[in-house]
Amino acid sequence: MEKVKLRLKLLVSYLDNGDVKKAKENYLQIAEQLGGAEFNKGYSKAINGIVMSMEKNDRDSIICKIVAKEIDKRDLKKLLLESTKRASDTFRTEEEKGFETAWVDILSIYVEKTGA
Repeated sequence: MEKVKLRLKLLVSYLDNGDVKKAKENYLQIAEQLGGAEFNKGYSKAINGIVMSMEKNDRDSIICKIVAKEIDKRDLKKLLLESTKRASDTFRTEEEKGFETAWVDILSIYVEKTGA
């Protein structure tokens, strides 16, 4: 999972620079490293959704708002807290936990970048 987290930092830099093509290539490498376990499927789905939102320039998506710096540090921390809670809910499926964990990892990178 450490390699995946390093690739996520790279993915974030591609997203921030508007290089969706490289972000997509990076996502494919992440998905390949993750494999097919239920948790990993959810994790991969989240990263794919993030890249697709950027590719489509979905101005209503959280990731586009984060990249455009429309979400401040306080709200980023709130989003991180919410995803962290959802990732640890016992009633969630492994796939849902993986999905939320991917968001926790991405949001953590952005919170760290804001110097929070």
